[in-house]
Amino acid sequence: MLWRLHIRPDPKNGKTHDDVVSYCTENHVAGIGWPVAGNILTPSDYERAARSKYGVRVASIPFAYNPVIGEYIWARDKNGKYYLGRIRGNWFYSNDPLHLELDIPNQRACEWVRIGNEENVPGKIVACFRPAKTFQAIRDPQMEEFSKWAFSRVPSSNFLTEWLKEQRIDKKTFFNFIKADDCEDIVGLYLQKVKGYCLIPSSCKKATIGHEFILKHSITSQTAVAQVKQGGVELDERLRGNANHVFLFSTEGVVTSDSNDITVLTADELFDFVCQNKNLLPSRMDYWLHLLS
Repeated sequence: MLWRLHIRPDPKNGKTHDDVVSYCTENHVAGIGWPVAGNILTPSDYERAARSKYGVRVASIPFAYNPVIGEYIWARDKNGKYYLGRIRGNWFYSNDPLHLELDIPNQRACEWVRIGNEENVPGKIVACFRPAKTFQAIRDPQMEEFSKWAFSRVPSSNFLTEWLKEQRIDKKTFFNFIKADDCEDIVGLYLQKVKGYCLIPSSCKKATIGHEFILKHSITSQTAVAQVKQGGVELDERLRGNANHVFLFSTEGVVTSDSNDITVLTADELFDFVCQNKNLLPSRMDYWLHLLS
């Protein structure tokens, strides 16, 4: 199993977020907060104390039971740098004053390597940092295989390229590794190039609720909206009525619609579009295009 950890401690007495990151990487531990009182020796001891104190199943409880030795865990600091760790020991609870100051009483021995910024991280893993949940699993065998490979190598400028040369590049690999913004760009370009729509630039705002952008057909003047999601996000007809037509695309999720005014785009058709229109895509995707050529 592969894991993702948000580094969001609440350090005390002048300690900072950077102090927590430095301590964990230099002392080879993965740590998480939610301190409790008492003599805590086992995960069950901790779970009882944490449920009693916090009233809910806080993220440190599953961290006490998982991951197991040998599994990998991704983390990201507040500066956007990514770290990949391999668990080396079982969970333990520490009442050490320094660990309490850093807000990492729940710990596991963990060997860390610094991966760098998003350019060295698959889009699927980047997307797993969007949910607010502090600790969660990344259920993707391909990402797990990549993590094993990445941990054993020192990242370089062509880090992902080296790994991908060893893989079979297909639509699943492609949409797993590009970023969510890239998926939106592909859909927007496809609708303009193939379907005859013109995208309205002012509609492309991060704060837009429900859809990524609004389009208008160059001949019929009918409006359309597009909803694009990366990963296993399920989509349905809830946007129906927001425009004359709705386009839906989820890279891995189930998309349900029987309406004539809703079109479900598939990974197959968009992947074919990418392969046939490499010159149209943004320059940041150049090395993807190189790998596909």
